Amino acid sequence: MSSFSSIALVAFSFYSIPIHAVPWASPIVRGINTTFPATSAANSTGAVSTAANSTALDATVLDCKLQLPANALTAEGLSTPWLLLPPCSQAVATQQAFAEAAIIDPQGQLSVYHPLVIDQGKKPQVAPVVPNIAAGSQVILFFGFNGNTLTLVDSIGKDSNASPVLKNLKCVNGLPGVQGDVFGQVSWCNTVAFWGAVNTAVAHGQLKVPPLGTNNNRTPCLSSHSFAMIDQDQSDNLPTKYLLLSDGSTVQFTAANVAKFPTATEIDNASDEALLADFINPVIGCTSFAIPSLDDPGTMVPTMASQELQALLDQTAPAALIPLNDPDTLLTANGQMSPEKTNAYRLGINMAPLGTGPNTDDGSPTNYCNNLIAIQPPFLASFQTGLTAATTPDDTVGNNLFTFLANRFLMSLTNLNCPNKNIPVTCTLDGNGVATACSITATISTGNGTTISQPAGGTGTNGTGAGGKTASDLASTAPFSMTALPSHHTRHGFGEHSASAGTHTVVGNPSIASVDSATASAVAVSVPSPGAQGNQKMPGVITTFATSTVTVAASTVTLAASTVTVFESCSFITA
Repeated sequence: MSSFSSIALVAFSFYSIPIHAVPWASPIVRGINTTFPATSAANSTGAVSTAANSTALDATVLDCKLQLPANALTAEGLSTPWLLLPPCSQAVATQQAFAEAAIIDPQGQLSVYHPLVIDQGKKPQVAPVVPNIAAGSQVILFFGFNGNTLTLVDSIGKDSNASPVLKNLKCVNGLPGVQGDVFGQVSWCNTVAFWGAVNTAVAHGQLKVPPLGTNNNRTPCLSSHSFAMIDQDQSDNLPTKYLLLSDGSTVQFTAANVAKFPTATEIDNASDEALLADFINPVIGCTSFAIPSLDDPGTMVPTMASQELQALLDQTAPAALIPLNDPDTLLTANGQMSPEKTNAYRLGINMAPLGTGPNTDDGSPTNYCNNLIAIQPPFLASFQTGLTAATTPDDTVGNNLFTFLANRFLMSLTNLNCPNKNIPVTCTLDGNGVATACSITATISTGNGTTISQPAGGTGTNGTGAGGKTASDLASTAPFSMTALPSHHTRHGFGEHSASAGTHTVVGNPSIASVDSATASAVAVSVPSPGAQGNQKMPGVITTFATSTVTVAASTVTLAASTVTVFESCSFITA
């Protein structure tokens, strides 16, 4: 899709997120401007008078309940509309609930189905497609929400801690066994069996997961575990969408339904997964891992399940893993960090528990904050032109994709309670809090003397890469457009980024400049490496020249190329 509908993108804009995890005394909730068709007392915005539903709808409510059938993991149950209970309605932006069912068959192949969520008392104008699910398949259910908290309930209103039905479905809404504890907007069912089958299929070579690939800057594409794009509560919500009709009912988002209801309104979940697939990837030249849709046969769509799996398998270090200070994993009762709840969340998305295995960590809030600050601003700077030209997912946060992401980054630091100082991003906000201009104006600094988490340097042909850096190593200097990051270049143990053509200043003292030939295709500029590595030289390699003109005078490098790869020893300042 080209853009999200004008809904409260709660997973992106952080005005209401904290209240689902922390009992704030005075929660702030941004007002909503919707594009939904007008409704009347006869449809979804009025009271629904049925024996099963006599509760009036209330558009101010942010905590809702979703009723599941007992056979929700079967083809029949998946194609039975799931009921959003009053006082909530799918016609209210901040009450919309979404579902995704990922399926792995006995041959190890993935597919997806999108169960329809509809208001209780409503009947869909087009019945949901009945999926064809092979015997022996495993099905996982993911849920997303645009409000504050979504609680799964059975047909008599019992939640996942009290309902035998939901326990049989292996549903998890928060910390298991703790009544009233919720993750917030997300929940899931049958995760252990599904991910077990997926991991086995991958290990046996049945399930082939495509690599992330490289972007237009020749650096790795992002995943949902990349610090370059995550926010305060990563790996949450869904790329699912529905069509909202004028009577307040919903239908599945399929090609047939889009053609049948040309005036319907697309409604979307405020999802990091959709942000990556539908907004960031098209700008940077990447493609998300898509799998066959069983509700819209013949189409391939990105999903929560496929993107999380790809992130697990292909995200290079440092990978963003659910930290202890993620708002979704704080205890609902008191807002305290909980290793048990953090592990419960990680289990649901196939992420290793705290402190175990080669692809996990201890959930350190400090390391998470430091890596977020070290990695995301340079990524935004490196794609600033393309991001600025792209449509914003939410015009209440930023007026284009770049200002949206930059403002979202700042909001994330606030909501994660990051202790870092010298934040390298500033935004100008209008009277409504919308970012209209943002800039990256300082080098990376943790501000608290702690070490940024990154892999130890490896030994390569160009020398030994540096290890982690402390606040003193990364002290603020002059404004910068981009600087090298903790390692994504595993051979040498240091990062690489692209700079535009023009005059740039190398932070350090260039000592060598060489032109390979009259029609040079590469020029090496070496500078003394700072910090513990002393004066060891690690070259930045400049490639893809339009001409052979490269000037090195004192600390100024003039590039005639459109691309320059900058290794850890160099930082570039845009002229």
